[in-house]
Amino acid sequence: MKKILLAAAMLVFAVSCNWDKGKEPKPLSVKRVDRLVMGDGNDVAFDYDADGYVSTVSYAAGKSISLEYEGFGTGFPVVTVNDGTSGQIIKLNGGYIRSVWSEDNVQISDLEYNVNYGYLQSIRNNADNAQSTINWNGGYILLPASQVSNWSDSDGNILTGPVLRKDIIYVYGNSSPFNFLCNINLLPFIAEEYTEVTGIDKAVVAGLGAMRTYYLPVAVDVTTTDYKAGTEDDSDLDATGNSVQTVRRLYTYDCDNDGYINAVYVSDGTENAESELLFEVVYATAAGTPAE
Repeated sequence: MKKILLAAAMLVFAVSCNWDKGKEPKPLSVKRVDRLVMGDGNDVAFDYDADGYVSTVSYAAGKSISLEYEGFGTGFPVVTVNDGTSGQIIKLNGGYIRSVWSEDNVQISDLEYNVNYGYLQSIRNNADNAQSTINWNGGYILLPASQVSNWSDSDGNILTGPVLRKDIIYVYGNSSPFNFLCNINLLPFIAEEYTEVTGIDKAVVAGLGAMRTYYLPVAVDVTTTDYKAGTEDDSDLDATGNSVQTVRRLYTYDCDNDGYINAVYVSDGTENAESELLFEVVYATAAGTPAE
């Protein structure tokens, strides 16, 4: 929703770990994230260059992704991303990701934003024949309320039929924490459906601070319609024979008194379901944000 990167001296107004409108917010420094300790063991570490931008994203499983920045301070900067096997060029305009290209100059995806308010409206992925549209709710603060992502088959340049559809509902509440108190966008690690159509690794999106939302959801409902998987034995078929499954993920947040997120937990929303660690946030010793 907001611009890709946070300003170096930026101060944000904390709202604690909830939407307590009875307290006067106080300015807090944005903290730099050193790593996310994932509940599944595949931790993600963030290294930074001399200007404070994320320079490397490293997964514990062995994947390492480098980021290089060109043209910052101009109207059309680019970020070159390479995972050691292939590369991407992320093009920006006005501080927002506008398009993603392969290293051989083939467009992968493009992103469209509302002209007046700057929130993300749609993502189109040409490589995967995918399209995602996002609906927003709210007054002064807009939040993504729902999202629909579709993948299609193709014959050359002609789309021949649907393959997969995801309907995503985002739910917020009094325990929804602020998503601007650290330099990375945590939403791609909470609801990876939000950014998956971009074609960009979710840790790269997070490290750039791209597609950030003001608050994080307390629940996400995902209904997946698989147009190819249905069989007569499936118990989850709809009337037309497609496989349809809905999952609910409930999130709880461990925040300190200033609202900094220390850990995120997830459960499946069923009765008496236990919450499991999704990830812990390990901050760098000193607070800081990337330079503009």
